[in-house]
Amino acid sequence: LLFPKSSDPDAARVPLLQETAADDPDSGLEVVARVLVRGQGKTEGWFERRIPISRTLRHLLRSRKTDPVAALAARRVEDAGEFARRVVFPAALAAFTGAPRTEAGERARDDDGAKARAGRERTLFDTLVDETFFTALDREIEVMDDTAAAEKVRFDWYLDLRDLGRRVVERALVDAPDAAARRWRTRVRVADLYTGCFVRFLDERAAPDLVAAWRERQDREQEEDA
Repeated sequence: LLFPKSSDPDAARVPLLQETAADDPDSGLEVVARVLVRGQGKTEGWFERRIPISRTLRHLLRSRKTDPVAALAARRVEDAGEFARRVVFPAALAAFTGAPRTEAGERARDDDGAKARAGRERTLFDTLVDETFFTALDREIEVMDDTAAAEKVRFDWYLDLRDLGRRVVERALVDAPDAAARRWRTRVRVADLYTGCFVRFLDERAAPDLVAAWRERQDREQEEDA
């Protein structure tokens, strides 16, 4: 609804109350979305979301040229979902299973209980991403006509996802049932797994030159720490 696909006649239409006026202020605008969900599941209840509208986004909404913004938003939703599935979930699962490994390199224990707990950590990650999603998206919208600048903003957001994911995995490590004698071994293995998954995510999603520059910075920092 916020970014209707104007090129698709069957897409959702802009709500009447979402119209912007020429004399609206440049700052302080927001879209308020409210919904009442009935039922007996986890989604039952009253939900409200306030989305700040920047000057750039206000202009795009007023001109109805929202297809590029819709594409950006959809790509970021996909990125966050893949990050949760391929980076956060495996690391959280390793935390809850004590990160056991067989000689073949596979998890030796990944029972349904551990998977359920790791799934809840993944949901927490989704919530954390959602809190700043539109603010972060707006930074890319402002430079979306400059490919290099947009790629840099997107890369910085991937680093933000990394930091959010670390918070979630750290909480999983604190909550995980683990013998004191194995705790540091588990932490090291989980950290290695998280870093490896994150690097693979970057290699597939980010601009190669930005990934290469980031790797060089990481190597320099490690050398300085050593």
